[in-house]
Amino acid sequence: MLIAVDETKLNALTAAVDRLAEEVKALRLKETTQEVLTHNEAARYLKVAPRTLHEYKRREQIAFIQVGQKVLYTRRDLDTFLEEYRVPAR
Repeated sequence: MLIAVDETKLNALTAAVDRLAEEVKALRLKETTQEVLTHNEAARYLKVAPRTLHEYKRREQIAFIQVGQKVLYTRRDLDTFLEEYRVPAR
């Protein structure tokens, strides 16, 4: 089966696909350069005491990164944590 395509339309479609590929690339780059917060910064972001955040971490209720003694959190993981405990309106 052979399909005839107008060259102008094909070029427009190709350009649109190229733009989408660039947007996906930018989103992936943004995702890999996500903001990382210290324990105290994360506690402030969540508006909880550092000790409360420590308990969440100890109970493995929240994702974290540990490098040696240093504990770090990604903003995305903190947002995911908040979303999991969100109670929707009735």
